[in-house]
Amino acid sequence: DNTVATAKIQDDAVTLAKMASGTDGNIISYDASGNPVAIATGSDGQVLTSAGAGQPPAFETVSAGFTMSSVTASTSGSAVAFTGIPSTAKMIIINLQMVSLSGTDAIIFQLGDSGGVETSGYYNYSIEEDSGNQAAQIGTSGMLINSRSAAYGTSCQAIWTLLDSTNNIWMGSLSGTTTAAYGGDDSVQYAHFASCKKALSATLDRVNIDTDGSNTFDAGSISIMYI
Repeated sequence: DNTVATAKIQDDAVTLAKMASGTDGNIISYDASGNPVAIATGSDGQVLTSAGAGQPPAFETVSAGFTMSSVTASTSGSAVAFTGIPSTAKMIIINLQMVSLSGTDAIIFQLGDSGGVETSGYYNYSIEEDSGNQAAQIGTSGMLINSRSAAYGTSCQAIWTLLDSTNNIWMGSLSGTTTAAYGGDDSVQYAHFASCKKALSATLDRVNIDTDGSNTFDAGSISIMYI
């Protein structure tokens, strides 16, 4: 007993029948110490995913693509917030459809974490253009897009992607248009482009759409999608 060395066992001599019983669906791997370990059985449809060196793999659910939020009417209030974004999110798209304000404030896109919405520390550069005329705007309170007039509606996509998960650094880009309200003058059109960089104090879990003044929302809708 306890004297049979590896050299005394022939190659291919240990059959499945001689292995200890396990749980149906388990897979044998190795832990950080190099010892054999059983990987817990996953659920139907899950895939085996590497956790990197020093960690055994695990069964995980395959991403089903973007998660869509419900559409929120931007017809009142001074801000529209979306919370509960999971810590695994690496890209967030904010969609505005003919959103208008009570005045001429700019619409501002901000990020936040468990400590709340962060209103400073943004590196933003926004451009507005119409018929060859161009205006630029630099800000530190968020990513901006001018609303131009209370009679106009803004439609755009603001896309945020995670650049550095260790330091919670996000990069945002925006493209969109501001036009006269439905049934208005189609010749009134403005194009908007912006880029913005922001380092959060913790993992992102919310986005906020606000104004840079005292205006309130009075028309349109806002939704987000993330993956």
